[in-house]
Amino acid sequence: MRGRRRARRTAVLIFLTWVTVNVKKRNSPVKTKLALPQVWSVSRVGGGERGGARCGVVYFYHVPKTGGTTIARHLIRNGGCFNFFGRLQEYKWEKDVERLHELFEQVNSKAGSRFCVHHHHAGPMLHEFLPQLREWRAKLEKKGCTMLLATVLREPYKQVLSELAFNHISRESLGDWLIKHQSVQTQYLIFNHLEYYIGSTPFRNGTTQTKTGLTLTFSINRNRTYIIEAKRVLDEFDLIGTTDCLHAFAARLDQFLGRNVTSPKHENKTPQRQFIAWDASELKKVVTNVAFDQELVNMCRTPNKKCVCVM
Repeated sequence: MRGRRRARRTAVLIFLTWVTVNVKKRNSPVKTKLALPQVWSVSRVGGGERGGARCGVVYFYHVPKTGGTTIARHLIRNGGCFNFFGRLQEYKWEKDVERLHELFEQVNSKAGSRFCVHHHHAGPMLHEFLPQLREWRAKLEKKGCTMLLATVLREPYKQVLSELAFNHISRESLGDWLIKHQSVQTQYLIFNHLEYYIGSTPFRNGTTQTKTGLTLTFSINRNRTYIIEAKRVLDEFDLIGTTDCLHAFAARLDQFLGRNVTSPKHENKTPQRQFIAWDASELKKVVTNVAFDQELVNMCRTPNKKCVCVM
């Protein structure tokens, strides 16, 4: 009898030891080969989950005062995103290109990997960076993956009024500000931030030329080259959202990335108290200022497969 009891106790102890060891293994953090922080990491998920792409990259180009901060912070909260921007005149975007090369190399159809990039102020001039984006897109497609180049546009009149309020532009400085910020969305699609670009490339005799052969001047609204080139840049995009339809746009990005679809929280909204009651003559200047932007957003005024919603 005593021998049987000892045998039972031994069996119970062995069983309890096995359970304890396996529970610890299950609860221990999973080690990953990636040494990059979470916001730079490539998420690995099963192909086609929640209707998303099997593998690929969301490249979000953030045009100011369109709701881009709402989208960017939503992406970061909902799984992480590589921030490809920094402080004007300080950020050296070249140093991060190698990190992006590494991330793009890690994406492959077998692993079912996806990640996103947030390109904003002080990042590379988009017109000059397009060849690199095309190269990354081609490499992804060879691996059976996809790039989703996405941005958000806004009704131009509302966008520029929001810019004026956000930047605390007074009546006295309105004229000078409008000269420098003509058709902001058109300008941003080509340059990224104009102040940053001018700071690194001096204009001689009122003009300068980019690496891609585009001749630039300060008088944006007097030179149709700008709107022609901005439309060409926009043609490269796969998905265009609008400020009044951010929830639907965010849902499309979440689905592509295989993440849970959640509603974004509105971020960085310009306080109403900062808006000025401009008079009729001032508002006329504002309307004239956004002439090219009106042309730019026309593509989303009618049903378009690239546009998430109609303006």
